[in-house]
Amino acid sequence: MDATLTSDDDDSSNDAIGRIVRNIARTTSAGQFSALSNTAWFKSTIPTLAELGLINQTYAKLENHQWFANVLPQPSAVDFISARGLGWTYAQAFLKSGARVIVHASIDVSLEEAWLKLSAFPEDRWQTCSFNVSDSDRVEAGITDLVTQGFAPSVLVNNAGIQRRGNLLDLESATWNDVIAVNLSGTYCVGAAVGRLMRDAGRGKIINIGSVTTERARKGVGPYTAAKFGVHGLTNAMAVDFAEWNIQVNTLSPGYFRTEMNAALVNDPQFDRWLRDRTPADRWGETEELVGALLFFASVDSDFVTGQNMVIDGGMVAAL
Repeated sequence: MDATLTSDDDDSSNDAIGRIVRNIARTTSAGQFSALSNTAWFKSTIPTLAELGLINQTYAKLENHQWFANVLPQPSAVDFISARGLGWTYAQAFLKSGARVIVHASIDVSLEEAWLKLSAFPEDRWQTCSFNVSDSDRVEAGITDLVTQGFAPSVLVNNAGIQRRGNLLDLESATWNDVIAVNLSGTYCVGAAVGRLMRDAGRGKIINIGSVTTERARKGVGPYTAAKFGVHGLTNAMAVDFAEWNIQVNTLSPGYFRTEMNAALVNDPQFDRWLRDRTPADRWGETEELVGALLFFASVDSDFVTGQNMVIDGGMVAAL
C-alpha cells in the first residue's frame, strides 16, 4: 500500500498516522476499534483521527500499515489482576480497552464479587481463578490451568496484598510472615511463573503494584511497608533478569484513593484532614487517575522503560 494516507485535510503524513496509532495503542485493541470510534471518549481522546475523517473508512488500511502492525498490541493480550480494591480499577481499564482479563481472588467472597462485576462484560473476555499466591506449587498449577484454557498472560498486574496493623515491637511473628508471604513472596511467585511464559513468547509486561510506603514509612504498618519496599527491589531485580527476553517490569505505586475499601478513612474527618495536609494536591485521588499510567506500562510505548517506580499520590512523597 502507499506509505501515506490521503484525505481532505493536509495533515495525513506518516507522522500524523504515527501519532494516531500510538494513541490507539495506549487504550484499545484492534477488535475494539470500531466500537470505540463512535464514542465521545474516543473523539475527545483522538481528535486528530476524527478531524481527518479516517475513523471508519481507512481503518483497514491503518491495520495493514507496517508501523501500525508493529506498534499495536495483539488483541489476544491477557491480563492477570487481583479482584478487590484498586484491582477492579485495573481490570476495568483493560476490559474496556479490549483485552481478555484474568481476575484472581484468594477467597470465595472475593470471587463472587468479581463474578458480579465481570458479568457486565462478554464471558469470552474474562476468566477467574483462585489460589494461594505465596505457594509456588499452587501458583504453577493455577497458571498451567489457565494456559490450558487458552489464557496465557502477556501483561501481569501483580496486585495481591494484605494489610496487618500494629507496632513492630509488639507484632507476632506470624503476622509479619503472613504479610511478607502474600505481598512480597506472592509477587515473586506469580511474577516468576508468568515470566516464564513471557520468556517463551519473547515479550511481556509486568506491573508490580507498590504504594506510597514503597517510598516512605508510616507508623503502625511495618510489615506492609517492608513488603512494599521489597516489591520495588524485586521489580529492579526482575527488570534486570528478564530484559534479554524483551520483558519490561515496573512498579506502579498509588497514594490514597477514594475506594469502597477506604470509605471509613474518607469519612473520618481527622484522617481526611491529615491526608489533605500531607498531600500538596490537597485531596484524595480518584481511581480513574491511575489508568493512564497503568496502560502506559502495559503498552509498547514503555518498551524502553523498565525497573521504574511511578508514584501517583498528588505529591505526597515529594513533600517534607
